[in-house]
Amino acid sequence: MIDDEKEHELIKSINDSAISVTDSKWVASPERRVIITGTHDQLFSRAMNRGYGVRQPRWSMHFGLLNNDSMWIMRGIEPLWNGLEELHEKYGAYRVASNIRGGRAQSIPIRRLFDSDSGEYSDIEEFMREKPPPIINPPRVPGTGEVWVSLADHLSQTVDMIAGICAKIPLGFTQELARAARYHDWAKSHPVFQRALLAGLAEDADMRRTHWAKRRPRIKLVLDRYFHDLVGGCAMACSETSSHLEAYLVMTHHGKYHCRIPRVSQRLPETPLGGGITEKETSFEMDPKRWARISGSLYGRHGPFMLAYLESLLRAADIRASAT
Repeated sequence: MIDDEKEHELIKSINDSAISVTDSKWVASPERRVIITGTHDQLFSRAMNRGYGVRQPRWSMHFGLLNNDSMWIMRGIEPLWNGLEELHEKYGAYRVASNIRGGRAQSIPIRRLFDSDSGEYSDIEEFMREKPPPIINPPRVPGTGEVWVSLADHLSQTVDMIAGICAKIPLGFTQELARAARYHDWAKSHPVFQRALLAGLAEDADMRRTHWAKRRPRIKLVLDRYFHDLVGGCAMACSETSSHLEAYLVMTHHGKYHCRIPRVSQRLPETPLGGGITEKETSFEMDPKRWARISGSLYGRHGPFMLAYLESLLRAADIRASAT
């Protein structure tokens, strides 16, 4: 990342893949090789999970992407050095690639915690030009011009998106990410969510026979404090066939819930999830203390940087699938 405007323009003239950290599009393309530019305030607030100028649900996504698989090249690093040393001592988050003591360096590479061989990448502009595959004959409500996406279709599209990302970023978590993608919106099948999404339709409308994920144009959903990410994560954590990591990724895929949650007691109906998978009707309860132990063990095993990165990859896949 380059925070000097002149250096940014020089690099951009050589490689037209520079993009500002304030541009919302770069978070949807974690497998692409790009140069992220910005000021110290913009970059470090995001890298430290404080999201200067970013809506709070996106904080963890910026934190995950800026703290993994990247190298920072900075000017005038001396005012920041004490903070970097403290982060390195506590979390091992930074490794200095060249010595800055004893003299002022013009540019200092700082390698982040996570290194991977990600293969060949295309420019960010290529992804911006790409359009997701269209939904064939999307269902419409006559006379409204509305387009609907079934829950099974959206989940399958998200699985396809995460598979494409994992093919270019070999992390060893492909199975967990794929399963989290398949289940991330499972809890949208809940009657509260479906009633809100189907608001305004006749009670006997054929549309009510399907579980839906999206309705376009979007409408304001009246959910009575029902949060599908929270409920879905708890359902996964209570399932005998799901791992705690998969449950965590489902819980965090909107960036609202991580370690602290309210008590949850819910029931989900039988739900087709696409890919030939149908989840049976299930009831479950999740205690906040139990979830704190689950998330705490994940942080102890994988660390905050890796968890945030995996969360960001799933969220990027969801963003792309939601754009179809």
